[in-house]
Amino acid sequence: QLDIARQNLEHANKELRETMLSKEEKEVMLKEIHHRVKNNLQIVRSLLRMQGRSIQDPAAREAVRDSQDRVRSMALIHQGLYQVDDTGGIDMAGYVEKLARGLLQSHGIDPSRITIRVEVPTLCLDVDTAIPIGLILNELILNALKHAFPAERQGTICVSLHLRSDGLHLSVGDDGIGMPDD
Repeated sequence: QLDIARQNLEHANKELRETMLSKEEKEVMLKEIHHRVKNNLQIVRSLLRMQGRSIQDPAAREAVRDSQDRVRSMALIHQGLYQVDDTGGIDMAGYVEKLARGLLQSHGIDPSRITIRVEVPTLCLDVDTAIPIGLILNELILNALKHAFPAERQGTICVSLHLRSDGLHLSVGDDGIGMPDD
């Protein structure tokens, strides 16, 4: 009977080792998938950049550049997922910083003219939550960059993201010219 118990234990240990290996293999495969998705999004962004160079109409060129920014916001999420040691989620503080810097650079804005202050505590979100938040942030920051600071006006954009008892709280504000009264 002791021999049967030992065999059962050995069999259970073998199954556990196989399960653990497959979990490690799954994590490696998932990182590889995120890496490939990021690379594919970078290719799309490059294609948009090439297409944008040949567009003469300024409004159309700006629309293509905005699309490049949207693609970049998603690529940053996947880059963050394959670069971490575990797949616990996206470091949102680092992500928002990179997104903001990239938008300033993409639109040729001097960071000493418009400062983007990021107030995001240590917060990790899964990809299904991070991508929509990233796209929303991209649009809100881009809107402030385009409309709040005309004629080389200086100012600050503040981005905050906090986890509260009722869910996530996202806020983007600026000290620009404000909305027209109409």
